[in-house]
Amino acid sequence: STREANYQSIWDFVWKVGVPPKVRIFGWRIATNTLTTKKNKFRRTLALDPTCNICGNGVENEFHAVVVCTRSRALRHEMRELWALPSELAFRFTGTDWLQHLLGTCSEDMQAKILLLLWRCWHLRDDCVHGKGNELIRRSVNFLVQYEEELNMAALDVISEKGKEQITLENAAPNKPVRQI
Repeated sequence: STREANYQSIWDFVWKVGVPPKVRIFGWRIATNTLTTKKNKFRRTLALDPTCNICGNGVENEFHAVVVCTRSRALRHEMRELWALPSELAFRFTGTDWLQHLLGTCSEDMQAKILLLLWRCWHLRDDCVHGKGNELIRRSVNFLVQYEEELNMAALDVISEKGKEQITLENAAPNKPVRQI
């Protein structure tokens, strides 16, 4: 069915990205419209209206919270100084599958950066809605740069650990002589 195919594309474009599981789960929740946005709270009669508390310029759904809202735009603007993010046109609403569409146009490395960026946008939103609202965009920029660096280093460590296994007669490459000492 079409719905199963849509879920498969969510799986392919969100679940297989090289980011920590908590960021993949966050991406999945964006793609399935299950974040605790004002729109979702309003629909469940947990909020009086669905309007964004931060900018007041629209209904706070997943797309608004992590792409449209002022804090999210500001973080994306600052990250462009350091990451070659897709153009603003790529971050447009293309329908309910906007995230899959966006990720589908990018390399694996850029998919990871986009999910990390959107995850941090949600952090900024949460700080405004549930915290003191004093989280600086610059601090989020520094966090993202350092976090991506740490993820890349961890990935290199995994690769280098694979190359350290001891070669024995049982796992030596076939047709290659094993040097006797």
